[in-house]
Amino acid sequence: MLSFGTPQARFAIECNSRAQEAYFEQTGEHGIHCPTPWPCPSALDPTIATEQSEHYVDTETTSELTLGMTVVDRLNVAGNERNRAVWAPLLRHGKKAKIHWTIDNRRWKQSLYSTLR
Repeated sequence: MLSFGTPQARFAIECNSRAQEAYFEQTGEHGIHCPTPWPCPSALDPTIATEQSEHYVDTETTSELTLGMTVVDRLNVAGNERNRAVWAPLLRHGKKAKIHWTIDNRRWKQSLYSTLR
């Protein structure tokens, strides 16, 4: 992306420099795990998603082991008697999030690259 030579491409790489370092520290590989660019093309063209479903979603804020993790009720068990108390705040609002599990990678890259050029 840096070869595009645009301020947008430079910004996209530079703003993720710490993420690149962390990825190397965690995996020993050069690269980046960067899910953030996916939502923008999806908002403009939802057909880029090839598999999606709606679920309750929350962010863990109390556990030392999973602090900050996103929790998706993929099994749709939030309303079960055993889980209802934990998920109660979300169940009261009744709103589920649309989760895109897989995307058309070729189309996503085309969208991202055309934005950064």
